[in-house]
Amino acid sequence: MKKHLENNRIYFEVFAYVLLGSASIIVAYLSWLTSEKQLDYLIKDHQPIINLKRDFKGDFEIITIENVGHHLHNQKIEVNSFYESSTINDTSYFKIYDYFDLIIRTHNTKNTIGILYSSDYSLKENKRIAHEAYNHPDFLKTQLSLNHIVKVSFKNESDNTITKHFIIDPFNIIEIPENKHKEIYKNIENAMIEGKDGSIKKINFTDIL
Repeated sequence: MKKHLENNRIYFEVFAYVLLGSASIIVAYLSWLTSEKQLDYLIKDHQPIINLKRDFKGDFEIITIENVGHHLHNQKIEVNSFYESSTINDTSYFKIYDYFDLIIRTHNTKNTIGILYSSDYSLKENKRIAHEAYNHPDFLKTQLSLNHIVKVSFKNESDNTITKHFIIDPFNIIEIPENKHKEIYKNIENAMIEGKDGSIKKINFTDIL
């Protein structure tokens, strides 16, 4: 047995070297993965984080856009407002071009980076349209909501352009993917082409249907 082991020692040594080498490669790979994850966490920790808040003050709806993450610059803000009218068989859109009257873009790199102010008549007119909807024969068949899509683009500290998309409905503010934003935007632009757009002061519930 001893002679057999001595005769095959070279094979055991080679196997041991291969095993140790493989173990070293695995350890190095796992260490690299850990470093990559740590780097990813660090990058994420240093990214801007966009948050939207909604307040109602008197006759105004106010949307505050905040950066609660790392610094940003060159921020741009776009908003589109529209009515969405849904029945069992169909969904239609009506673009409103004067719901928000003022868009303020601050020069802050953190905290408040933008504020949207509704027109002084927007809330009143929306209540009027909701009242018309309530008294319409098709009220029980139709679900009506006033929504806004908000697009916030900016550059991070690495000078990379990042864009965030949000939808604001009567109950929620939700971040949505870019393809969903494009889909909604296309629907309201098509509504405009079809003549279903205008000032919230001049439309009636029947115009939206």
